Amino acid sequence: MTRYIVGRLIQTIPVLWGASLIVFLLIRLIPGDAATVMLGSDATPENVAALRQQLGLDDPIVIQYWNWLAKILRADLGVSIQTRQPVFETLVTNFGNTLILTVAALIIAATAGVTAGVISATKRQSIFDRVAMVVALFGNSMPAFWLGLILILTLGLGLGWFPTGGMYALRGGGGLLDLLRHLVLPAITLASVTTALIARMVRSSMLEVLNQEYITTARGKGLTSRTTIWRHAFRNALLPVVTVMGLQFGYLLGGAVLTETVFDWPGVGLMTFTAISTRDVPVIQGAILMTSTSFVLINLLVDLTYAYLDPRIKYS
Repeated sequence: MTRYIVGRLIQTIPVLWGASLIVFLLIRLIPGDAATVMLGSDATPENVAALRQQLGLDDPIVIQYWNWLAKILRADLGVSIQTRQPVFETLVTNFGNTLILTVAALIIAATAGVTAGVISATKRQSIFDRVAMVVALFGNSMPAFWLGLILILTLGLGLGWFPTGGMYALRGGGGLLDLLRHLVLPAITLASVTTALIARMVRSSMLEVLNQEYITTARGKGLTSRTTIWRHAFRNALLPVVTVMGLQFGYLLGGAVLTETVFDWPGVGLMTFTAISTRDVPVIQGAILMTSTSFVLINLLVDLTYAYLDPRIKYS
């Protein structure tokens, strides 16, 4: 197992290097000039030229990439053009906020999706099964920004049950309860697609496992339906679901831009949206690179989870 983990960690090096190269090159294709955006449209050409030289934007692109990569290895992602704050420190703070939102969304998606999928599989072709799959299809088709606005209009502004934006109340609050109240609507919005995907995957996987001979044998031995389903069928049906949940966790980390923007949640997604709007290149590069690194490490964790769920899987 140790050899496998070390080997996988070594394999992540070229992957992350490729991700950094792609991010760097794509950012250079964004229209506009960072120095002009930073100084404003009224800046003189001389001031723009001086700032470009200070930021190293006049250097050949290979030199720019090498200097940026060397700083990354020292955990230096540069300084934000807009706020003049270190990008790494700001990203760490905002990444923690995004992680809170992502974990909450994944908990909601896993709980609702697994429950709906198992019940649908055990009660196939029932009313619950049909309604659950229709709801899952609906949830998988809804854009995040649309669902977010609907929740704001109904549960936020209409009924006044939950705050409509931010992470904490502007006046007072600041505790765990205040955080949870602000977390409900964005977490539900972010979890909608993942919930539908998990429910459909669990249902399909459970139906396949329930038709296996060892399930028939377990039932023939007189085991209760609950024991047969949750102790024998569910664990074996969980392998493909773990893959989906692991990948979705990575997607949620990187795909929270719309949700965080709609709910003004101070995470990496909102930070990235603001940086793109203001052409803040260091922040954009740092945010995408941090998200890519998280995605790679999550995939490694998913692979290691397989061995726990299925002892037949051996790593060498």
